[in-house]
Amino acid sequence: MNIKPAHTLCLGLIAVVFFSSCAFNRTGIKPQSTKVLIDSVLKAYGGKKKLAEIAGYRVKGKVYALLSNKKASTTRTFSRPDRLRVVINYPGTSEIRILDGEKGWRSDKHENLYSVKDFQLGSMVLQASRANIPWILEEMQDQAKLIAPAKQGEKELTGLEFTIGNGMSLRIYIDPETSLVAQSRSFLNTTKMKTYFKTVYSDYREVDGIPFPFKEENFASGFRTGITLIKEVIFNPELDDNEFRPSSESNSPIDTAFPAHL
Repeated sequence: MNIKPAHTLCLGLIAVVFFSSCAFNRTGIKPQSTKVLIDSVLKAYGGKKKLAEIAGYRVKGKVYALLSNKKASTTRTFSRPDRLRVVINYPGTSEIRILDGEKGWRSDKHENLYSVKDFQLGSMVLQASRANIPWILEEMQDQAKLIAPAKQGEKELTGLEFTIGNGMSLRIYIDPETSLVAQSRSFLNTTKMKTYFKTVYSDYREVDGIPFPFKEENFASGFRTGITLIKEVIFNPELDDNEFRPSSESNSPIDTAFPAHL
């Protein structure tokens, strides 16, 4: 039997611990479990019990689309976990987006609704996943993984990543001081488009005991695309299934190539 000297074993063990530690700390990730982190976030949002009482919400506000230099009123209706209706009333026309699970529709400039697929559908699925913050942290806790932090000003935000579906993922970055979500990044990789969306959340205000961000800054592929200012938040509004289905549907292809992001 070839027995190595004790000092050799000790040196080997020290090397393993040292290099393992370097590999872990190189990312800047804090050595805490995803469960501990997620529990702290859910507590900051009012606690699991209070959050579980919310089945959906409706928000109203203003959108400032920077690329087109347009201002518009907007209404966003969300039913957990994956039903979303967004209406943006631009001057002279409205943009409507509807998501019902794995099915999605979007309007053209004449407000006709078309079924969407590929990146158009994927961008709406990602928007619904962002609307599902913070609930998604508990719903998908088993899939969550710690990732490298992100810088926002002088702060280093703690990162979590969730796989949403084929070619789609959501990264959530948490303010270590408040345990509230300060930023999200959603990634879309389909056969027709590869892009990512970033949202910066601020101006948190309590609504029925739950902190809600009343300001969102939106980015697409690194470009600042818009600002959403929320005026009103209603938790558990009366929701009709018809809100998440088109009353009529056109068979023609939609005439826009830009994915949903605001």
